[in-house]
Amino acid sequence: LVQQEVYDLSRGRQLPYVESGLPKLFFAAAAKGQLPERERLLLAMADVTPDMRGEVERIASDADMPLAPLYGALISADTSHLSAESLNARLREAADAFVKVRAEMKTLAADDPRVTELRRQAEEQLALGAFGAAQAKLAEAVDIDEVSRKALKANFADRTLSQAATLFLSAGAARADLNYAAAIKGYETVLSLYGEAGQTSLSLEQADRQSRTLEELGILYTTVGNVDAAGRAFAALLANL
Repeated sequence: LVQQEVYDLSRGRQLPYVESGLPKLFFAAAAKGQLPERERLLLAMADVTPDMRGEVERIASDADMPLAPLYGALISADTSHLSAESLNARLREAADAFVKVRAEMKTLAADDPRVTELRRQAEEQLALGAFGAAQAKLAEAVDIDEVSRKALKANFADRTLSQAATLFLSAGAARADLNYAAAIKGYETVLSLYGEAGQTSLSLEQADRQSRTLEELGILYTTVGNVDAAGRAFAALLANL
């Protein structure tokens, strides 16, 4: 685990040392399900083939991103049926999605300091490839806004828009994990929240995020083969422009 940790944090500059003559640590595999998400990922990274390791390192270097999120996407997604070329494209898609959501996390502000802190913690977990932990932090932030918007009608629009922003991050994180179903669900919820807040409540930045949500949905629905839904998303996007 320590070797994999150093390998990840050095972005591949310090390679993990593997002594082939040593017996496998069978107890680690047996207890794998009980380990924290980050440690499970590090163990799984050790089983990646050298060729695939090199591919991940190249893509991560091109995107200027940590290795762990890309390994996380590789390991969690079903890529067994993909050709080498398709797998490369899928990993580059994951890298692009990670870079986008990382940038959003750094720039999105929230009025509630608790929401801001949870988003910051989610960003940290995302960089470690701990997608589940990142999503849990974002879900906490969403819940805070949900409670507030129901309790205080005066804050309804602001809290709804804050909730939409957090879910936009959550959907982006799911996309970086190549979890298309979760990403689609998240983006659809974002649109629903914008509808609740009302178009007149949207700032220029929020209106732009609404358009990007529609664009992402169109792309995702196309990727999963739902042509009708993709068409509706792109049509709504054109209507918004």
